[in-house]
Amino acid sequence: MKNKCKGKIAVLVIAMMLFTSISQTGVIEAKPTTASKQQEVKKIEKQKQKQKQKQSTPMEVDNKTLEAAKKMMLALAGSDVAWGKEIDGGSEWIFSTEDERYDGKIRIDKKAKVVIAASISFSYDELDEDIRKNVLHALQKVDSERVISSGTVSRYYFNFSKRPVENIEISTRVQNSQMLIMLDNYHVERLLLVYTNSEVDEQLHETAQKAVEKITKRPISFTGAIRTVDDKADFWHFTTGREEKGWITVNIDTASREVTEIENLFEYYADKPQTPQTDKVFKKKVTEQDARRVASPITKDLFQIDLKTYKVKRSPNNARLFVFSKEQEATVSVQLNEKKQVVHISKDTSD
Repeated sequence: MKNKCKGKIAVLVIAMMLFTSISQTGVIEAKPTTASKQQEVKKIEKQKQKQKQKQSTPMEVDNKTLEAAKKMMLALAGSDVAWGKEIDGGSEWIFSTEDERYDGKIRIDKKAKVVIAASISFSYDELDEDIRKNVLHALQKVDSERVISSGTVSRYYFNFSKRPVENIEISTRVQNSQMLIMLDNYHVERLLLVYTNSEVDEQLHETAQKAVEKITKRPISFTGAIRTVDDKADFWHFTTGREEKGWITVNIDTASREVTEIENLFEYYADKPQTPQTDKVFKKKVTEQDARRVASPITKDLFQIDLKTYKVKRSPNNARLFVFSKEQEATVSVQLNEKKQVVHISKDTSD
């Protein structure tokens, strides 16, 4: 059977080669008559003319679509912004800004005639004054010495339902080298403020270093810290800086000044990649009892939590993650590697 197939393929290849050779030499090609030549030329010219007309014909965008684009652009930029020619994207129209101060795109579903996605970027001094006031107020509430005079603003809108929406909800990001501030419409949702080591409180810095050394058993140094503040949390995030072999991070709660999380990605990346096969081996090598034995002295020293009376359970979604729980007490999560070393540990006091 295989030989027959090979034979058929060989015949087809040779036939194709012969056909090409004959066509190029013109030995067996039938010579077209003058009339048929003229008909062929006319046909080609007609096709070219149609293509030319198609390219030169302006795209027809209805008034409802144009109004939706204008409304969205006004919501994004806070003022009228000129845009270039609309692009026919098949099932949607795509509008792009033409104003050099703004870089934006709006996508409108042709059938529904509603905006399904939009984004725009511009400099901070072009941002709506009321939003700038909210940003500055939220910033100085966290750090009274901080100001923001420059940066890049990015605004986004998504409508996955493809249905008309009365209230347009826009996400905003204000960013420069010192901070990232996120807003939902006019409300500041989250602030991330960057600090150098010299700007961080000395005792806080020392707490982070000592916490890491309890796990790594060696001194480490941080590149700086980021303070994150939102409606649910306020903490400092220290990092050693990202390297090819990994990095270490520590989170410290601002109010209590207690360590809440440590991540040691040096040990994580040194471990074998997680696959169903490696997880199967891991489950045999590292048990829940091993997790308790390894984590107990660390949680006692780090969080002042004794795991003796805690229940421990391996996560159903991650073979290397173990969760320690006790009613009305903080939950502790510990991730180990194959060497039974801690690669991640955290304390969660939320309900």
